[in-house]
Amino acid sequence: MNAIDYVVISISISAEERVNVLVIGGGGREHALCHALKRSPSCDSVLCAPGNAGISSSGDATCVPDLDISDSLAVISFCQKWNVGLVVVGPEVPLVAGLANDLVKAGILTFGPSSQAAALEGSKNFMKNLCHKYNIPTAKVCVAFSFSFIPDGYQFLPLLC
Repeated sequence: MNAIDYVVISISISAEERVNVLVIGGGGREHALCHALKRSPSCDSVLCAPGNAGISSSGDATCVPDLDISDSLAVISFCQKWNVGLVVVGPEVPLVAGLANDLVKAGILTFGPSSQAAALEGSKNFMKNLCHKYNIPTAKVCVAFSFSFIPDGYQFLPLLC
């Protein structure tokens, strides 16, 4: 598999099979996901980690603020304990760190790209290198790894025009 390969899983859940869903994240995107999932006839319950006050007060999901979403083993253990049948991962940081990969390896149905695919969004340097390697048109860039590279950045500015 290439770094940008996706695996598409087709599932069907009968009306009798309702699942507990865990949404990972706490922003507006995750609130919208919780809102939509709460209304699905396939969802028995919607949990959100860490969630936020808006999600909690709306009743769209039960927030789990103490679940450490950066700890894959903690998330897997939570899913097993609470019989979570689907995890939807929103933020790029846990995706790039491999949370979706680890959940899939544990046999937990997961919606979210692999860490390799998430790197396309999570690392601008990775994306620029990929575009350069495959001659994909993209804006010019100068990567600075520390403040000591600022003079190099000034020399690069005329090349952008």
